[in-house]
Parts: sequence; structure tokens; C-alpha cells
Amino acid sequence: MSEPKLSRRAFLQQTGVAARSSLIALSLPMIMSASQQARAAQAMDAPMKALQPDEAAEFAAIAALIIPTDETPGATEAGAIYFIDNVLSTSHANVLPELREGLAALQASAQSTYGSASFHTL
Repeated sequence: MSEPKLSRRAFLQQTGVAARSSLIALSLPMIMSASQQARAAQAMDAPMKALQPDEAAEFAAIAALIIPTDETPGATEAGAIYFIDNVLSTSHANVLPELREGLAALQASAQSTYGSASFHTL
């Protein structure tokens, strides 16, 4: 019996509510600053500031699903998780509890649907 696969469409539908409720509006200067700080953190392989290691793994997997690696770099190579962590540790720390709730719902869905305790191991 084959294991069910989570399609990009199904993933986006399941996480749509959390994504809409935690939409982060960033200004261009804020994006540039966060990007520079994220690049520096990635280059130093710095620890996460806002996210716990298991949360970082989950959000990195989500980012990689949205922007996959193909013939060009994806979210993983771009260090998207460092950008996310940087923004969540500074200007948008207030959305972290809501994102954690959404992550818990995603993990519960991964557990009930696929028998996996985490999304990133699917």
C-alpha cells in the first residue's frame, strides 16, 4: 500500500487559514535589512533567535515546498529560514504565537494523515 503524498495544493489549502491570519506586511527597507541580517546569520550558521530547532525544521520544510530547488536555488539555498527567524525575532514577534498554533495544527494533520510526528519528515 502506498503512502499518501501531500500535494502542494493540499498543503496550501490546509495552511491557508494560518497563512492568512499571520500575513506579514514588510516594507522594502525592512526587507533589505532583514535580508542582510539573514545572510550574515546563514554564513555563520548562527542559531535561531526566535524559532526552536524543531520549529525551524518545520518552517524550512514549508518554505522549501513553496519555493523548491530546481535548476535554480530554492528557499533552502537562499536561507529563507534565517530570514523568517530574523523577522520573527524583531519587528513581527507578535505573530509568532499564531504561527506556532498553525504549526501545531499542521503537525497534528501530518500525524493523523501520514503517521508522522512532524511535517519536515514527510
